[in-house]
Amino acid sequence: AVVGEYAYIQTGLLSIVNIGRGSDFTVAARHGSPGYSALVEQNGLLFAGRVREGLEILDLTDPEAPERLGQYLDGGYYARLDVMGDVAYLGDMRDGIEVLDVSDPTSPHLLARLPGTASPDPETAA
Repeated sequence: AVVGEYAYIQTGLLSIVNIGRGSDFTVAARHGSPGYSALVEQNGLLFAGRVREGLEILDLTDPEAPERLGQYLDGGYYARLDVMGDVAYLGDMRDGIEVLDVSDPTSPHLLARLPGTASPDPETAA
């Protein structure tokens, strides 16, 4: 996810790369513990799918030091993630599709779980 002068990239950890200085790219910070698998930014929030740790919602007010606002603990493996308005859609390689209400980023909760197809390939999961 690219926000302003920063790119947020899953590299196991969340790597925060300053891209605003032309060709002088630098890793500004790293965040969290290993397990980031999918990232989406919306309105200053970073939605991060985590391997076996569910969905994490981070506040990007300080772009080099994201602050966790909330988390949905599920234990799944999110290979795909999209957010539209107050709803997050997660493609879980084991459990199919999970739909979450994220209107309160401090307390995301499950709206629906839909069956998917189990696949070892993240491109075809859910």
